[in-house]
Amino acid sequence: MIINYYGENYFKIQSGKLVVLIDPLKSRAWPNNYLVLITSPLFLKSKPEKSEGFLIEYQGEYEFLGVPIEGWQIDFEKGKEKTIYQLILEEIKIVVFGLIKKETPEMKKIISEIKNPEIVLALPEMAETVKAIAPKIFIPALWEKSLPLLNEVFKQKEISPKEKLVVKKKDLETINRPIIECLKF
Repeated sequence: MIINYYGENYFKIQSGKLVVLIDPLKSRAWPNNYLVLITSPLFLKSKPEKSEGFLIEYQGEYEFLGVPIEGWQIDFEKGKEKTIYQLILEEIKIVVFGLIKKETPEMKKIISEIKNPEIVLALPEMAETVKAIAPKIFIPALWEKSLPLLNEVFKQKEISPKEKLVVKKKDLETINRPIIECLKF
């Protein structure tokens, strides 16, 4: 699996022929092997007219090309819900918090349902919550000004941004505490 970051909360995860886009910044027609997750109404202001990909913007349980996806509503913004997603790719559980900046009472129940994620994508402001969930890897969005906070919470001496992250299930088995992986865009 390859994970890239394109700014804001826009991530691209590629697993074989399947491509997962999280909060893409531009609307376009996606091929039929694209899964698009929208965590907030701030993203994807207009939908592409002729897209064959699978777009998810609300809570619920879904499956696309054998990938199970679960979404939980956290809040509302501009009449649309903010959603946390969990998906499993290559036997790796990934949780996407989107642009949520603080833990709310509603989130505590949802977080209790999220068991053993290997990868969490979230804002640096969620570092304490992410640390409590204890994923193998934390990939923060909008991390550029937050390295001191991330170092303080995770006690990781050096954080070296990478162009992309390549992850395999077997690589995660040797990680015994959460590590931070910042991706360049």
